[in-house]
Parts: sequence; C-alpha cells; structure tokens
Amino acid sequence: MPLSVKVVRVRWLDCVDNKRFGRIEFAISCDVSREFKAAVEAVDEDDWHRVYKDVDGRQVETDRQWAEVCFVPDAIAFSKNAPVYRYLATREALKDRVLPGMESEQMSLPFQTMSRGGVTYKVFGIVTNLDWAGNEVIRFHDGRCGKSEEAHKILKEDFAGGKMPSSEFGANSAWWAIAILASDACIRNEAGCSWWGLGETEDESRPISAHQRAGADCAESKTAILETER
Repeated sequence: MPLSVKVVRVRWLDCVDNKRFGRIEFAISCDVSREFKAAVEAVDEDDWHRVYKDVDGRQVETDRQWAEVCFVPDAIAFSKNAPVYRYLATREALKDRVLPGMESEQMSLPFQTMSRGGVTYKVFGIVTNLDWAGNEVIRFHDGRCGKSEEAHKILKEDFAGGKMPSSEFGANSAWWAIAILASDACIRNEAGCSWWGLGETEDESRPISAHQRAGADCAESKTAILETER
C-alpha cells in the first residue's frame, strides 16, 4: 500500500488492528439473528430515521429507514475488555402485503423480515466502529461493490468459466485462468472489442457468450493471441 495512505476504512473485516495503521475503521453487514431481530423490534418508532442518498449533489429521500440498535452479541459479551461496536438496522416496507395470520412468520425470502403495525419490513443489520452519523455509515457501507454477483455470472456463463472441460484439476485451473484473462481483456478493450454485444445503453452491453461466438469462430478459423507482461 502506498506510503501516502494514512487511514484505512473497509467494508469487509479481516482484522481490526494493523501494525501500520492502528485501528482499522469498518462498516460491515451483521447477521440478522433471532436476538438481533428482538433488539430491532424493541426500537421505538420515533427512533427510526429516513435514509437519504446523494443524487447529483442533492439529498434524496429513500424508502429505507435506519435506527441505532442496543445489541451486544453473545460472542463478545463475556468480557469487560471486549470491543465496543455500534449496531445499526435498516428496514424497508415490502410492497406486497402479507396475508392475515402470517404476520409473525418468516416468509420464504432471501432476507429477514419483521412486522410492526400491520406492515412487513425487510430488515438488514450493520456493525461498525465508526462514530459517523448513521446515514453516513449506511452510505459508506452501501458504496461496496454491489455488482459482484453479476460479474461472477458473466465470468461463469458468458466466458464459459463455469464449464469445466476436464476431470483434471490442473487443466480446469488453466481454463479458469483463461476465462479471467478473456474477461479482463474484454472489459479493458470494450470500446474496440468486436466480440462485445452492444445494447442501446451501457447497462445493456454484454459480452457475447461462448456458445454464441463458437459458430463464428469456426467459420473464421482464426487464432487470437493474448500477450501479457510478467
């Protein structure tokens, strides 16, 4: 890391203390456990605040709300010298209403929910050692890469990284490395890349998948060589 770096803040947690930087500031997701949900349910309605996001320099109100949560997990509650962290919760009302009689049930959703006043909310937790305002902590946390799943999908499907060609570990490792190199080359050269499928907008632009390109490659019978520096 360059010597000009004086402060380190992360959105994932590997270590809290560092020999060079000392205390590492972080804001990461926390498990929405049964105990955490109970602490969230104990938050008074007046203590919930609206989450704002920055759009072209303006503060725009969102559908999410945040609140400080009085919560100490069992893992660090046994010692007086345990680190002191802040816990924040965000909630967002689900647009689809829950059927009567199912308010207290955890629906089959990829996230935790809770109900209050006849409204079902999506619940999310954040743990941090930052002393910023809650909205700033949430904004910092939300700045993490939210496109990683999409990038992995493109790498595995469009570049055939998930289609292992062999039962040999070494061959599959080489195949995966080639897929990564191809993906990286395509991203770096997308402006002049002939095998990049351009849509009407940038978000619609996607690399042409391997099986789509296969027929064209057979017809052209050309070999592409990628040269890299050591």
